[in-house]
Amino acid sequence: MKDAFQAVGIAVVASWYKIVYNYLIVPISITIVLILLAFVDTGLYAAGIRFPASVLGMLILFLTLIGLSVVSRKSLSKVLKIINVPLDLPLREIGLCFTPAFVTLPLSPPISIAEAFTIGAVFLIGYLFWFAAVSYLILALRLIPFLKSVPERRDEPADQLDEELQPMESHFEVDTSHDPILRTPSPVAEPEIAAGSITNMSMNTAMFSAPSNTLFPPADATPSPAQELAKYLLLYQDAIIWSLFFLVGLIVYAFTGHSLFIDGPINVLAYMAAKQLKSPWNKVLHPILTASALTVFGIFLVSLAASGGNAAEFLPAIRSYRTGRTYNTLVGPQSVPLAGIWPGAGDVLASLLSVSIVSLALPMFNYRAGMRGNTTLLLICTTISAVACFFLYPLISFKVGISSTRALAMAARSATLALALPMLTSLGASEVTGSAVAILSGILGVLIGDKLFKWLRIRDDDYLLRGIVQGINSSAVATADMLTKFPRAGAIASLSFAIYGTQLVILSAIPAISGVVRQMVDLPAAVS
Repeated sequence: MKDAFQAVGIAVVASWYKIVYNYLIVPISITIVLILLAFVDTGLYAAGIRFPASVLGMLILFLTLIGLSVVSRKSLSKVLKIINVPLDLPLREIGLCFTPAFVTLPLSPPISIAEAFTIGAVFLIGYLFWFAAVSYLILALRLIPFLKSVPERRDEPADQLDEELQPMESHFEVDTSHDPILRTPSPVAEPEIAAGSITNMSMNTAMFSAPSNTLFPPADATPSPAQELAKYLLLYQDAIIWSLFFLVGLIVYAFTGHSLFIDGPINVLAYMAAKQLKSPWNKVLHPILTASALTVFGIFLVSLAASGGNAAEFLPAIRSYRTGRTYNTLVGPQSVPLAGIWPGAGDVLASLLSVSIVSLALPMFNYRAGMRGNTTLLLICTTISAVACFFLYPLISFKVGISSTRALAMAARSATLALALPMLTSLGASEVTGSAVAILSGILGVLIGDKLFKWLRIRDDDYLLRGIVQGINSSAVATADMLTKFPRAGAIASLSFAIYGTQLVILSAIPAISGVVRQMVDLPAAVS
């Protein structure tokens, strides 16, 4: 027992700055961003403009960073260090924010087997057709002299690429910088600005410096039992902290009946566990789907235990997970009185997704260099794809027998979920259907994307074409996979899905355009 207390003390002292940063400073800074988004939402509402504040915030931030990179690199460096605090976590753990869409699937209206198979057929055929169509569209556009892209070159592995294209490390990975037994060399200690890009903006180096390493013995010495235990406490620090949150949540739930503080830890722990799956399992059992399934199972067990074995309490438990009380219903022009309805864990993650949308400006800015000489080609491809998918998917889906709101949701088939959700809201489409097909498009891109390129006889070193096609068809999920293997293709995909998704959001936010699409599926032009 003495060794256990000593181990806890060693672990806390060795990582106090990480705990303070991750669990105090970052949440406060994210809250500030949400308040700023509420002000933006208020301005849009006052002006009579129906447009997601988060998407506008992303565009404003992107243009601001572009301007600063031209005017003052010193100012850019300072701004990046500041905005990295609230935006780094939502960007890197954006997958966690996608899980509520799947956790709430048990609440979706019943669907017939025939309609389910029809949706599946439209989804699969549409994915394969548009994958090939965009590929050959790019090849055709290259025949036009002024659209001929800059020479392609074979991609390099991630460890040989420029720093500016390196993916950011995970919030839910182990910080071992203070233990000589666990420590691995770090090439960069301080964030820098190279060629106007964001480089190695680690959450631990942004504001704190590591304390002197006096708590562990030299690497060649034998650690004491307390030091050995402390090593594992540091190794699983985040999981331990969230497990403690879960225990506290049980107490809060027992006395108040509020499930936020128990569902939240369940969701986060499920996501952390799902991310531990290694290849090839992590492709088949994708972390978003796996975490969602584990969360549903966890909520079911808690509801079963709390109700004395009454399985009928499961659906009410899911409803308390997502009550609809997101940040913009608590503050801003759309705020309404609580009336006893408190936010659930799903509402917190949905609010965090708004910050994630803003944070998409960072990879757009960071990877803009990869599009020099190819901007026109990319914009033509994304614009044609956005307009075609926005109008054709709902029309075709409705004509083959899919219900109106689900047919509308098919317009978001290949948009990244962070941008698909505002679009679905503007259209009055089924959020459940739209979220499901958006995520499944990304997973399909990871599973069969390379095989499709081989069948289409696309060169392995054509990173521009591969990036645009995957960005438009498979969004952020496939892009994240590409960034780990071929960062230059992943860089192009990042810009592609961000621009494509933004174009869809803009189309859906214009009442005259969204009204036409709604009338195509036999719905009133205005969203009720």
